[in-house]
Amino acid sequence: MKIGIDIDGVLTLLPLRINFRLPWWFGIWLAFVPANKKMLRVLKKWKKDNHKIIIISERPKKLIQITKWWLRRYGVSYDQIFLNDGSKKKEEQKLGIIKREEINIFIEDDPIVFNFLKKNYPSLKIFFPKQVLNSACFFLSIFNKKSWIPRLLVHY
Repeated sequence: MKIGIDIDGVLTLLPLRINFRLPWWFGIWLAFVPANKKMLRVLKKWKKDNHKIIIISERPKKLIQITKWWLRRYGVSYDQIFLNDGSKKKEEQKLGIIKREEINIFIEDDPIVFNFLKKNYPSLKIFFPKQVLNSACFFLSIFNKKSWIPRLLVHY
């Protein structure tokens, strides 16, 4: 199975929105953004189960090195990574990558992107991280016993 996943607000604890007009050096602070360790454990299980992990982020492409460093720092194993090249709206770019890479499941925290994907690609199974809905929520268990889909995600 091919699983697409966003970084900020999904793999990180902070839902960030990066503006392309910011100077390149502004991205250096991304190295200090804390990881969502529960989601990283889920990702590790998916890799162990031989699922293909494709990271699709709205981070600008010019931040690829700092992003890869962050992923290595937290031991995130993935098959491919796509950052925003600025040629299209973030939601259009993500949809294009999802279709081209034939992704089955996508995890997204941005409500604009989430709703765009639901509307324009209804067969995609899309999940929204619970920490975005309720940041004070602590999860009792990571994995649902009936399924490999973790309880920390909400399917709509």
